[in-house]
Amino acid sequence: MNVLGLLDVTRAFLPIIRRSPSPRIINVGSIAGFFTPPFYGVYGATKHAVEALSDSLRRELAPMGVSVSLLEPGSIDTPIEAKMLEQLGRHAEPTYGDRIGKFSSFLQALLANEVTRKLAFSPTSATTASIVHALEAKRPKTRYLVGVDAYALRAVAPLLPDRIVDLAFKLL
Repeated sequence: MNVLGLLDVTRAFLPIIRRSPSPRIINVGSIAGFFTPPFYGVYGATKHAVEALSDSLRRELAPMGVSVSLLEPGSIDTPIEAKMLEQLGRHAEPTYGDRIGKFSSFLQALLANEVTRKLAFSPTSATTASIVHALEAKRPKTRYLVGVDAYALRAVAPLLPDRIVDLAFKLL
């Protein structure tokens, strides 16, 4: 649904959007589409597809005057991590061994520590503010990074070799 639903809605509403005085499309991706942590593979893959689709649509629709923006929220204070922990517990396979337990323990500790949570997780209002800007700006940005971690990952991750990033996850 992250990809096909977005595409179906865009196709259905494009004629109306094009007639708008300020035609624009705003897609919500995730920093996980660019930098995918362990156990976020399917989610990250769909968000990477949203990123690619948004980039392509922006270039295809620009000659028609349609602006396409992509929001890439980082860690936002929503129940997604708690849902993921619950799913890990239900679907843990022996082939993952202790790896799921370590990652699950890391997430539980992060979610339980209110101070760390406030530092690491942006409020949902940060995403709302980006959407409002994308809707109201005379010239909306092509990409909105939401949250400190989204900015940090976009800036630092491309500079690090994959093996170094993989090692960081191994140490969790």
